[in-house]
Amino acid sequence: MTRNFDEITHCTSSEDRIKAYPVGSVICGGPEPTQGFRPDVVQYQWPGVIQQTVENSVLGENLPDPEGGTNYSMQDFNAGASGEMVGGNWIIVPSVVVQPDPKLETRELRLRLHAVSDTIIDKIHSKAVNVSQWTLVQQSGMLS
Repeated sequence: MTRNFDEITHCTSSEDRIKAYPVGSVICGGPEPTQGFRPDVVQYQWPGVIQQTVENSVLGENLPDPEGGTNYSMQDFNAGASGEMVGGNWIIVPSVVVQPDPKLETRELRLRLHAVSDTIIDKIHSKAVNVSQWTLVQQSGMLS
């Protein structure tokens, strides 16, 4: 979490977006991934690091493709119970939020944690700007 109780920063990608950029085609069939998928789409795994409200990360949020046209739903956390088989029994695996021990937490520690969160958010925004600029460079044809 990057803000108590209501915001999550996480890294994700859209498999549907990758599938939307095949390389190759079949006779009379149109685009198909006969030669895989566009390398830059696979390499950069859009959208990458994103910030979402807890609600949007659980219920989903439509984000527009940076190359235009399509929205993709980003829902990376499940509202239902998740579990696994352990010793032949299905057990619920609860989500974990890393936080300081309430008995040991001090105001100084809380301020340091907020500073770390702010630094992460700054880096995310900086990366988002760089990715946007890269997309503009690609679209401009400067790499051709």
